[in-house]
This record gives sequence, structure tokens and C-alpha cells, in this order.
Amino acid sequence: MLPALKLKKKSRPEIEEKAYHHLQLLGMQDQALKPASRLSGGQQQRVAIARALINDPSIIMRDEPTGNLDSKNTGMVFDIFKQLSVDNG
Repeated sequence: MLPALKLKKKSRPEIEEKAYHHLQLLGMQDQALKPASRLSGGQQQRVAIARALINDPSIIMRDEPTGNLDSKNTGMVFDIFKQLSVDNG
């Protein structure tokens, strides 16, 4: 949430709502309050993706966004990216 808070385009409650929404999409809502050091590499990667989506970016630059994910979660992340592309043009 820190990048979104620094931009100051949305209020803290709006940012938190979006963060939890994106964590839920990525199957990470139950890990929301854990410190990064307690998450696996794949979980950290999914949190990074959720964080990147909070500010509704026009473009998402991906550099191996699923490199540490298993095939199930890789498919889920790519499905989310496809749906975002459809929803946002």
C-alpha cells in the first residue's frame, strides 16, 4: 500500500479497500496482515502484483511476474491480467 499512499491520489480507506480486493482476486486475503518475511516467494510475488494494481495503472510492465508461482497460480494471474485488459481496454 505504501506506493499508493505516497501518490496521495486516494484516501487510506480507499487504498485499503482496493488492496484487500486485489489480494482476494489473487487468493491472498488470508495473508493480508502477515509480514513479507513470513510469506513464501510465490506469495510475495502475488502481493507485489496486487500492490501494482492498486493505482489502476494504464500499463503493467511484466518481468517474469509468475516466475515463482506454481502452474495453478500462474494461470490465475494471467487470467486476472487478461480480464483487466478486457475491462480497462
